[in-house]
Amino acid sequence: MHRQGHAFTKLVLFMLMMAMTSMACLFSGISVDDTDLDVTVTLSESTVNRLLRNSVLEQDEDNLFVDITSIDMRPGLIRVFGTYTTSDGSTVPGSADVSFSAKDGLLHAEITAVDIAGLDVSHPRITHINDVMARAFAEEASDTDEVEFISVNITDDTMEITVRVSLQ
Repeated sequence: MHRQGHAFTKLVLFMLMMAMTSMACLFSGISVDDTDLDVTVTLSESTVNRLLRNSVLEQDEDNLFVDITSIDMRPGLIRVFGTYTTSDGSTVPGSADVSFSAKDGLLHAEITAVDIAGLDVSHPRITHINDVMARAFAEEASDTDEVEFISVNITDDTMEITVRVSLQ
């Protein structure tokens, strides 16, 4: 009985913490077993857009774009359209495809394709932006580092991130 009370207390504390995460997030699913609690956090399209804009525009000299013209969410993929500055100083349009996944309990973000002259997905600027995006989305999904990221599902207008917390 004492063990169940301890698990219930952890559950209540975790739920309070998650409730304070962000008003833009909605919990679309919660599952509990004896040792773990899985919570699916749904990020709205506007939240995804804000996080992407902050990740690819506000990186000092490591910006991917100088401006984002649109963001297109598709099942499993997000395509970002924007303008970038070429080496001769002209501004031209370009795009990047972004995917998210959960691997080994961590949230991963990856620019999988770019249509930007002089850049490919192995460029250090892309690697840096991948890290910034992963951090920003992980912080939006959970206020604590004590969660395990289980899955990510991108739809036409939401991103669902499932996290697991241990109740032990």
